[in-house]
Amino acid sequence: MGALKIEYSDKKVTPFGGMKLLKDFMDKTDIFKDLESVNLPYPQSNAGYNPIDIVQGFWLSIFTGASRYIHADWLR
Repeated sequence: MGALKIEYSDKKVTPFGGMKLLKDFMDKTDIFKDLESVNLPYPQSNAGYNPIDIVQGFWLSIFTGASRYIHADWLR
C-alpha cells in the first residue's frame, strides 16, 4: 500500500461523500460473494428485497451516521 496523499480544499463536503469510498471497499474485498455463501433467507414473494441489498443498505446507513434503526430509512 502506497503513501496516502492528503489535500485540503475550501469546497463544501456532504455527509454522504464517503458512500462511494465504502462501496469501492466492499467491491474490492468481494464481501458480497461471502454474503452469498452465508445462506441468508430469501423472501417468499416477488415483492421482497434481496437480503444482500438489505445488508448493504444497512451498512451504508451506519457509515453515513445513522444512530437509530429508523435512520436507515433515509437510504431506502
